[in-house]
Amino acid sequence: MITLPNSKLITGSYDKTIKIWPDPLKFDSNNQSNLHLSQLSNSSKKSNTLNPLKTLTGHTSCIISLKYLNDGATFASGSADYSIKVWDYEKGENIKNFTGHMSDILCMECTSTGNTLISGSADRTIKVWSLTKKYSSVCLKTMTGHLDFIWTIVLLQDNITLLSSGLDKTIKMWDITTGNLIRNLPTEHTSHVTKLIQYAKEVVISCSNDGTLKFWDFKANACVHTLQLDSGLSTMMVTAEQGIVAVGQDKNLYLCD
Repeated sequence: MITLPNSKLITGSYDKTIKIWPDPLKFDSNNQSNLHLSQLSNSSKKSNTLNPLKTLTGHTSCIISLKYLNDGATFASGSADYSIKVWDYEKGENIKNFTGHMSDILCMECTSTGNTLISGSADRTIKVWSLTKKYSSVCLKTMTGHLDFIWTIVLLQDNITLLSSGLDKTIKMWDITTGNLIRNLPTEHTSHVTKLIQYAKEVVISCSNDGTLKFWDFKANACVHTLQLDSGLSTMMVTAEQGIVAVGQDKNLYLCD
């Protein structure tokens, strides 16, 4: 799920569809096209159910990853059909298609300018795509070096440096303009990395199935802090107040200041 600048939500599903939803905090309770009031079974309480504004079809397998493209108009979807599609979310139209990966598209990033898309795949490669040529699929670079699925990537604020990780437990640093590997961060996780996030100008956080959050000073190429939690971690996010919310595989949320 991703949120657009206009606060609409986009979800991708195992049913091969993408749905665009109204802002759930600003729906009109009198607009029956957006809202159904349905009686809960065995209860006098009512629940509010939003209807999607649009349903987009075109992928031939489940949707795994979504990414807003920072241009005010489009987003990308990555699928188990090995393809990436770019959509105009106001028109609900598929405007570009990217093919070249040989397995599922597990994660995507985009430059702040909206000119370049980066994808990580179960085929163990990272691909850099041009978004500037209309209706064409231009792969600029293919980076290889991971030994297993690439589960997560993060593009740093310089729009050049990319960190990637996945099932091989390693964290790699790349230059997306050259496609070259800059270096490997020290191997510290004992299980696969599920999410990478830039936390500060020179700090990236990794969370892992081993139950740890690790804070990396990537300039010093060192892990500077480790938090051990009670469960393997599926993903995480950073709040507006710079707190960290991690999702445990034990179905708990972990809040870290």
